[in-house]
Amino acid sequence: MTGEGDCEDYALVVLNMLMENTNRPLTLGFCGTGVKPKHVVVYDNHHVYSSGNVHEDTDLGEYLAESAYEWMIERRVR
Repeated sequence: MTGEGDCEDYALVVLNMLMENTNRPLTLGFCGTGVKPKHVVVYDNHHVYSSGNVHEDTDLGEYLAESAYEWMIERRVR
């Protein structure tokens, strides 16, 4: 998608691991600025998983407010 990093791969690996090992609700978030998505994250109720970083006790709104991204499209997985 972005061609700039490993966020897509990381998001898929984390999503797969969490699907196998937890029953938490999981969502993919596609973040961007302007009209193009630039980043992919996975999140549950208390964590945002972003390119090797786990933001604990963080909801998606907090993550987005602290990031450089202007918007996010969410896709609930479970």
